[in-house]
Amino acid sequence: MSNNYAGQQMSEGEWLLNNACNKYALMCIPHDYKAAYDLSELWFDICREDKTKSPRQLAVKKCPNLFDPEYQRRLQRFQTRRGT
Repeated sequence: MSNNYAGQQMSEGEWLLNNACNKYALMCIPHDYKAAYDLSELWFDICREDKTKSPRQLAVKKCPNLFDPEYQRRLQRFQTRRGT
């Protein structure tokens, strides 16, 4: 397997893990890209070292109401205004 997946010097599995970390971090911190990507980088390191942890588990631990319908409704409205 190539270690240059999508031009990012990582394997396909690492790239997919990074993508999931980014997604959940932006859901937890939608108003601050820098903080979200810093959190994503931390989660990526944690998940890469400890295969029993997933980005979703870490996101729910940080934001317990992340998948609550009311939170999702407000998040969707915020993302629409932000243009993402």
